Amino acid sequence: MKVFKLMQYLMDTGDPEQLSTLSEVVQFLAMTRAFGDFYLKCPELSSAPFKSKVPYITSEPSITTVYMDGSEKYVILASDGLWDVMTPQEAVHIVDKFDSAQSLFFSTASAALIHAALEKIAHRDGLMMHELM
Repeated sequence: MKVFKLMQYLMDTGDPEQLSTLSEVVQFLAMTRAFGDFYLKCPELSSAPFKSKVPYITSEPSITTVYMDGSEKYVILASDGLWDVMTPQEAVHIVDKFDSAQSLFFSTASAALIHAALEKIAHRDGLMMHELM
């Protein structure tokens, strides 16, 4: 989502060269970008159109320490695919209400989270759920 916000900013400010370059980078990124995509990180491994502006991405991790006191019932680990469409509070609410009655529809709390995220994406983009599949 941060990339799309940046793209929107670039569209609003009218810098088509930066927007074009960012669009080219985004189309090549994958979830495994920390382990690959060296041509977007290292000038010596890059070629046109990327060479002049490397690095676009980094494999430096973002590390957050969360201290737990034992009262926590669960931890939700998710990628930006979830967090871009759902707040942590919404995710907690979905997992909290997940119980045996809901297991008729979802086999796991993670399945309920995925379904909720897809519903939000479909609604946001004016699509039906089956159009996302």
